[in-house]
Amino acid sequence: MRGETLKDVIICTCLFSTAFLIRVAGVKNVCMYPDEWLYWQDINRILVSEFAPRADVFDYAPPFFPYVGALFTLFFEGDLYSLRILSVIFGSLTVPFLYLFGKEIYGRKEGLLSALFLCFSSYHSLYSRIIMLEAFTLFFVTAFLFFFWRACSDKKSIYAIIAGAMMGLAFDAKYITFFLIPAVIVYILWTSKFNFKALLDKRIILMFFFAFIFFLPLLICLFYTGVGLHGLYFYSVGKFEKKGAQGRLAFLDINELLQRAFETVTGIFAWGSDKLVPIWEALFNLSVISLLLATIPFYLLLFAKRDNAGSFLIVSVFSLYLLLSGCPPYRHYQIYTLPFYFVMLSHFIITFKNYRTFSGIFTILIALIILSSYITTGLSSPYWDEGEYSGVKDVLEYIKKDMQGNNRHIIIGTTFREITMDYSIHLHNFNASAVRIIKPTEEYEKRKYELDMRKIDAIKPDYLVILEHKHIRYYLQGECEQNILRNYSLIYYFKRYFTYFFILRIFNASTERLSSIEGEGKISKDIFKESVPSVMKVGKTYTALVKIKNTGNSSTTYYVSLHAPKFVIFVDDAKEVTLDKNEERLLKFNMVPMVECRSRIPIVLELYVMSGEAFMRKKVDYATDYVYFIGK
Repeated sequence: MRGETLKDVIICTCLFSTAFLIRVAGVKNVCMYPDEWLYWQDINRILVSEFAPRADVFDYAPPFFPYVGALFTLFFEGDLYSLRILSVIFGSLTVPFLYLFGKEIYGRKEGLLSALFLCFSSYHSLYSRIIMLEAFTLFFVTAFLFFFWRACSDKKSIYAIIAGAMMGLAFDAKYITFFLIPAVIVYILWTSKFNFKALLDKRIILMFFFAFIFFLPLLICLFYTGVGLHGLYFYSVGKFEKKGAQGRLAFLDINELLQRAFETVTGIFAWGSDKLVPIWEALFNLSVISLLLATIPFYLLLFAKRDNAGSFLIVSVFSLYLLLSGCPPYRHYQIYTLPFYFVMLSHFIITFKNYRTFSGIFTILIALIILSSYITTGLSSPYWDEGEYSGVKDVLEYIKKDMQGNNRHIIIGTTFREITMDYSIHLHNFNASAVRIIKPTEEYEKRKYELDMRKIDAIKPDYLVILEHKHIRYYLQGECEQNILRNYSLIYYFKRYFTYFFILRIFNASTERLSSIEGEGKISKDIFKESVPSVMKVGKTYTALVKIKNTGNSSTTYYVSLHAPKFVIFVDDAKEVTLDKNEERLLKFNMVPMVECRSRIPIVLELYVMSGEAFMRKKVDYATDYVYFIGK
């Protein structure tokens, strides 16, 4: 027994040390996330109020992590990088606890393999390097899993009490962890064949009692500060209605759903795959998808057989996703599946590792591909992973280069929280300031924000930086685009992870310097507008005629794009053509209306001059026409 305990201590120490070294090495490389500033502000508010509860700290997200951060600040520095060490510590501690849980529920092999997956997971490493609630909360969730299963197997009350404490602290960390309550209840009822007396077991009562005791201080403070249950309402109803409407299934077609599902799965379980060589990237993504599609049915079968371990894991995952169905579609919420899925995946691999069968060899091969990819991306992540807002740094570097040594103060308008840009400006010692240029639209609209033209006209920022996620419609559409392009030109855009960054520059005496891209061009607007009908029929093909002319002095490559509302009218691919001086070309774009619609639908044509550099384009002309009715 002592030998087994010593072995576990050595394994846990090695796992924690490895996880810590990987996570702490990249702390200063990750660009600041907008939410980090919010938690950073809460930490400072707590310190200013001398730890007294206040409404602006307890509203929305629970302040357990900021309070820990405030205590940390009393003994250490309270800058961004120092506070990130808290996430590093809790993220690293989660790894040995996952080993203990996997070992407890299945065995040492499963525990070690699942811990290795988490240890080298570059996605978990990323969220263990930033001041967000995920690494902190996931630690308490994983600790609960271990002590809960230990209480079920050893039948000792002390483990049930500790499990309850971990559950309560998980509630204090983030409200999303309430999924543990239905997960435990459904698991007990299912495995006991709906014997409700099983819920009255002494250990279960002790666990929920101590969970409530550890959650009670937060509950008291919520009502003491007057916040009440507003935070719970906001994350379950208000935030979804106001900010998540564009993610509802009613607005998506099957192709986009599949695309999002693929990006979500590979983005979480194969984060960093794009840093591998292309063929290995494809193998990594394919292996992740393949094992996911094999593991879930396997566990559904175990659930049908009322297998204790299998039922608990799959019920927990479904309970989590049931809760997430009422939340905005943020990908990082899926991180809470990691401890469950890695144990499930490890058990599936160990179960089917038979060297004598084709399926066993195939499973081993895929597992080796995934594990080796995890180790490669995990160990290298401190050097390449700058986070999903790394584009902000690239934006500033491009603008500084575009300023060509001009040291005057400039204003940068952004569509995301300006604090992210301001922090990067601070780090780069750049004479600039950022201002947010968007305003919320009405509830339930597909686009949750729109450009604030009154603010833009009043402030007249030197540059506009527009961040566009795939699930958010373009800001520049129809009349909004025309208003912007009267004073601004698109000079550069690029992609980082799943986000595009667009940079536009104002036309005025101090900043008007044409891009290094040379060339001019013109669209025949009359021909285009005559070809676009004002009335369309669903399913019928229409052809938009686009005549362009090279008005420059040399041979030029053009990029021609036609935009329409994505889920209303389908438009075939953009076209790239090369024209000699004064040469003209007539292009055709096929359009197919998909839904019946009675409104003013913009069809926007854009003409760009291409450069030799990737993603470098200069808009030289555009035209807009409208469809007013689509019938069946």
